[in-house]
Amino acid sequence: VAASDQFFNHPFPSKWTDQTGNNDGSPFMTYADEFTVRLVRVIANFYAADPAACEAGLEALEFHPSGREKNNEDKLLLLRARSLRRGHQVAHARKTYEMLRYHPFFGAEAEEYLNG
Repeated sequence: VAASDQFFNHPFPSKWTDQTGNNDGSPFMTYADEFTVRLVRVIANFYAADPAACEAGLEALEFHPSGREKNNEDKLLLLRARSLRRGHQVAHARKTYEMLRYHPFFGAEAEEYLNG
């Protein structure tokens, strides 16, 4: 849960380190749907600098039925953009950030990347 807070509420590049070492079960104290639990795990992989696990998890989430919901779609776009950015895949990162350009929360980061 701390990883998702860091990811969505702080600009790129933010840092997070897993202090628990526990990847079993849900990281939430209350109910969270399957998509959200998986998303938090993928974000933890992003911060663990495990690009293969992050990419595999991201691809799985893109095919998850809940991944088509607009809110989740936007989160996946941001995760994809940041993964591409970190991997120095400039053309693909620009294309992905372009889709977030007018997003009310993620648009500022997209503009900074596209114009910076």
